[in-house]
Amino acid sequence: MKFEQKKLNKFRMGDIKAVIFDLWGTLVKDENIDESKKFLNKLNKIYLSIKSINSVYNYLYKLSKKPSTELNIALPGRINFISKFFKIIKIEYQESLKRQEQIELDKVFNRIFNSFNIKLNNSQSTEVLGEYYKSWSNMTKLYDDVLPTLIYIHDKGIKLALISNTIFEGKLHDSDLKRLGIFKYFDFTIYSSDVGVRKPEPKIFKVVLEKLKVSPDEAIFVGDRLYDDIKGAKSVGMTAILKEKRPYTGEEEIVPDLVIKNISDLKLYL
Repeated sequence: MKFEQKKLNKFRMGDIKAVIFDLWGTLVKDENIDESKKFLNKLNKIYLSIKSINSVYNYLYKLSKKPSTELNIALPGRINFISKFFKIIKIEYQESLKRQEQIELDKVFNRIFNSFNIKLNNSQSTEVLGEYYKSWSNMTKLYDDVLPTLIYIHDKGIKLALISNTIFEGKLHDSDLKRLGIFKYFDFTIYSSDVGVRKPEPKIFKVVLEKLKVSPDEAIFVGDRLYDDIKGAKSVGMTAILKEKRPYTGEEEIVPDLVIKNISDLKLYL
């Protein structure tokens, strides 16, 4: 494992003015740390996806039964709805990766609903997205050392920010952060769904640096993915720290400036 000693010394000199974090797998558990859990994790995510889509179907069903509803349609069968939902969202996600653009979940939903001739107003569309997100929100849990570490960094007068790739509206994630008791420590949060680009695109990193009014060499980024987090942060000149979820061999093409096992390890350098 090779570290850049010059930058480690820089941390200790107190020149860092901002620490920017990834969300999933870094601050919040994604339940995919142990290789032996991969299969069960995949099944769990499929279950959550079905549960989320089922919640959308239940919402539409209740809406269609209201006397005053504008939803004058005959809903398709539940299995047919879930199957087509999976098919369309998979295609949209794969196409968004090719374009290096953020998938727009509201447009995906509109495409799905149009295929069944379901017409929703803006208020109903917002409620549908909320129903879909609920199942994912319930699995949001912090790593044990996150809160005390954020408090430590905040109390040192260092700015805190968060960048996350997500298909959901940022305000939904902010609500989760408030529920978890950490939102108040962040000076700024940004989500790919709100800006239209995903990490590792430089734009999303630059937006945060501008909002915090710090230069790249005054900020560090902490994430758990070499491609999205480390490559992206280094592309704009930031110091990039990898939170290790599986053994880092040091032989990868993308090289972090530092590797840590736990978020609390940051206290050694700040």
